[in-house]
Amino acid sequence: MGVGGRAHLVEREEQLDALERLFARAVAGSGATVLLAGEAGIGKTALVEAFCKRHVTDCRVLVGRCDPLSTPRPLGPLLDIAPRLGSRLEVLLGTGDRPALVFDEALKQLRSEATVVVFEDLHWADEATLDIVRFLGRRLADGQTMFVCTYRDDELGPSHPLRVALGDLSGSPGVHRIALPPLTAAAVRELADGTEFDPVSLHTLTAGNPFFVAEVLAAAEDGIPATVRDAVFARLARLSDLGRRAMEVAAVFGDRVDLGRLLHGLGVEDDAIAECVASGMLIPSYIGVDFRHQLVRKAVLDSIAPSTRAELHSKVLVSARRRGIMPDELAELAEHAEFARGFRRGTRVRSGSRTVG
Repeated sequence: MGVGGRAHLVEREEQLDALERLFARAVAGSGATVLLAGEAGIGKTALVEAFCKRHVTDCRVLVGRCDPLSTPRPLGPLLDIAPRLGSRLEVLLGTGDRPALVFDEALKQLRSEATVVVFEDLHWADEATLDIVRFLGRRLADGQTMFVCTYRDDELGPSHPLRVALGDLSGSPGVHRIALPPLTAAAVRELADGTEFDPVSLHTLTAGNPFFVAEVLAAAEDGIPATVRDAVFARLARLSDLGRRAMEVAAVFGDRVDLGRLLHGLGVEDDAIAECVASGMLIPSYIGVDFRHQLVRKAVLDSIAPSTRAELHSKVLVSARRRGIMPDELAELAEHAEFARGFRRGTRVRSGSRTVG
């Protein structure tokens, strides 16, 4: 199938062509640093893997990764590729007390022959890794090295360290940005062809995220795939207690959340909403905030204990009564009342029909 994936890439020809053009220039002596951005699950790794596979016999291909560790490995991606960059670099990394020599040696070795070097998931990078990204990104334009850095732009708040590093690289020669957009409805229709899924419903549910599309199709059943649920829960776990509470309240409200009602009616703090937006799980909208994906909202709802959900639905009703109920809110509030009663009785209430999810 290959949703941005292993068999073939879907709607990624433009980005792959851009990488190919930059590679040709790098081999000719005009090196490049490529900042490859996109939300979680958008297919950054799949694109890089496809590109590297094309050139593994043309040049040296080196891949290092950052990991979601409580304490990130200092220079983790460089440690991954160091065994192929010479013993001197490994020795210098082992001493850990002369970072300037480490940076100079890494630059020297990367310039020694035509190379594609990839640093994956820089949103999880430590400060030392971000420093070497700055260092290399400003110096590789006059060699045969193509330096590809991937990161989740949906998780970069205004004060995220990577945001600062990206700003420092702005305007540097040889630095290029490539963004991966969601799949279009046409692409999702192509992927869903031959299955029982309604492609319009699938595109709406996943917002064209290739990972979500692939997992829903692979599960081939109603409900949220376990892989998607685990991915959402991992991101929830990184939020503060107030941030997680804000996500629960927002999930009970709906896909689109009136920020005034959320903040003032249920005691959700501004900082908690800002944290959820910075995490990429919520996005700003004209009325307040939206869930980036319906699947995320559904997964968050599933994580809430029935008694807590009943309490939250009840609080929505109380808040509405206090501020005054508008006629266009009656249907929505009736649904909140139904859910509150249903969860108190220990039953799950279904509202409407779902083709997918």
